[in-house]
Amino acid sequence: MKLIPSVFGIFFSLASSFVFSSGLEFVDELGVKLDKKAPQSLILEYQSTVSAISEKIKSCDKLETLLPVEKLPQLNLNKQQIGFLLGYFHFHADFNCSKEEVSYYAYLSYGIKQYANNETLKNITDLDDSVLGIQKEIWRISEEYLKLPLSREQRDQLERLDVLQKPFKLFEAIDSLTGTR
Repeated sequence: MKLIPSVFGIFFSLASSFVFSSGLEFVDELGVKLDKKAPQSLILEYQSTVSAISEKIKSCDKLETLLPVEKLPQLNLNKQQIGFLLGYFHFHADFNCSKEEVSYYAYLSYGIKQYANNETLKNITDLDDSVLGIQKEIWRISEEYLKLPLSREQRDQLERLDVLQKPFKLFEAIDSLTGTR
């Protein structure tokens, strides 16, 4: 059975690693690639924020711990449903870990785009897709989470669990709850 959150996890881990380990040369060259009217302070702040997001993603990845599954309530869900449930909490925790940096990046990205030519605009838009794309997936997986056969009380209980609000290792949690590996 296909576990959609696992696919998302692999995609975002690889995408983040790729985006921030290669393909960002254009960020260093923004000063010469943008319209001459672009404020230098905006360029420097954008460059600094891209670097900060890269470091924050690494920092958030290091915060991931094994989920103490024994603290989770017993739920009558199949493997795919468990994947959606854990994926929902995993991606929310991941997003919340870097929310400030990502929000500031979005603000600066909008500003920098006002001075970009076609090639530079495409590079910035591609970076936007990588940095901001997880939110689109959070909305999608939230829809799947809301379709799970859980009562309001069960949802409230899960949403109050501190262990689900912090970054955790998604694949290991799914394997632990479904008895795979």
